[in-house]
Amino acid sequence: MAFLKAISKTRRNLAENSACVNAIGEDWDAMFRLTSYKLKGEGVPVKERKYLLWALEKYREGGDPHKFAYDTKKKKEVRGWGPRVQKNIRVRGMLRPGERRA
Repeated sequence: MAFLKAISKTRRNLAENSACVNAIGEDWDAMFRLTSYKLKGEGVPVKERKYLLWALEKYREGGDPHKFAYDTKKKKEVRGWGPRVQKNIRVRGMLRPGERRA
């Protein structure tokens, strides 16, 4: 549980995820023997499985969890068809539905 709190960030709170807590447990030896298949059986999502196994390996190598833990990426602010829509760049050809002439 302490390890999950150490590698958790604001958008990735593993300490409150019941599937992760159930899969990890309190036994350190069992935690280091975790595999992706065991985590999948407990119902841990794919991104969290990969992050958890990566963090365990970093910790096993002697790293400090507070230094190597990172948060998930924020959701993109701008949606659309790339520069055509976002930066009002003139593009030759037919307009797409919903696109305006500059």
